[in-house]
Amino acid sequence: MAHGTVLIVNPAAGNGRCARTWPSWARRLAAAGVAHSTVFTTRPGDATRLTREALLDGAETVVAVGGDGTANEVVNGFFDGDEAINPSARFGILPAGTGVDLSRMLGLRGPMAIAALGPSGQTGAIDLGRVHFVAYGGQAQSRYFVNGGDLGVGGETAALAQKGSKALGGFVAYLTAAIRAIVEHQPRLVRYSIDDGPTIEARVDTIFVTNGRYIGGGMIVAPPARVDDGALDVLVLRAVSKLDLLFRLLPAIYRGTHLRHPSVQHVQARRVSVQTSEPLLLQIDGEQPGMAPAEFVVLPGILRVALPPSFPRPPGPGSSGPA
Repeated sequence: MAHGTVLIVNPAAGNGRCARTWPSWARRLAAAGVAHSTVFTTRPGDATRLTREALLDGAETVVAVGGDGTANEVVNGFFDGDEAINPSARFGILPAGTGVDLSRMLGLRGPMAIAALGPSGQTGAIDLGRVHFVAYGGQAQSRYFVNGGDLGVGGETAALAQKGSKALGGFVAYLTAAIRAIVEHQPRLVRYSIDDGPTIEARVDTIFVTNGRYIGGGMIVAPPARVDDGALDVLVLRAVSKLDLLFRLLPAIYRGTHLRHPSVQHVQARRVSVQTSEPLLLQIDGEQPGMAPAEFVVLPGILRVALPPSFPRPPGPGSSGPA
């Protein structure tokens, strides 16, 4: 029988920062009286496999220790295809990686991340997204996501960020990759549909489909987004000049003021489908697993999450007080 709380630690997260900070996290957990067992990943995909094993062995809370990529793998481990392995189990996160957009969104930073796992923590239910796409081997795949994803310049940014150094942190890594991606980027002709609406053909730079507000190490890509509203926020950026991308839109996304740009369409949706005959890279929670064609759907309130005691309102209709 697994321990009630199992930590999945990715030592490679954050360019090795997780390995350096993990002893400090362990001491703080012990000081807070949070009993747990720990397993370490050694390669991509381990966090998903280890999460499934922990849940099948009776774990009640599984915690991702790393960045958004680690969190994404752990969340995917909560499911076997379309089915939740244990619908009553909770997901938690201790941020120790390059991208910490998810922990920022849920208030799980520093002492609050520890407190969420203790007796004063709360439990909330949040939405997830699921995307069906084409992997690099040509096979159809699907993944769950918490923050969100995009097709186009965001996917190109994620591909460059994965290859580059993350020694200076997530903000610098993503900003550097975004600038390079914009310089090299070419708009793509796509056909997309939102819910039951008509198919629209347009030349776009990117299509963001988000569950939360943040992606890319602090970009406020969807300022109105909430993780418990049963909808995805969709932003279609029609093709603009590279100068406009670099000097107007990119700074505006970091400030969260880009929705006023005339080339940005923002709607909420439960399903988004994107087709194209041109290469269009996909980014999901900071990872770059494949490309279009892709379909995004929202799964309302499907994931229980450990939240800090100070979280202003536990998301989801199934929320409770102290966990």
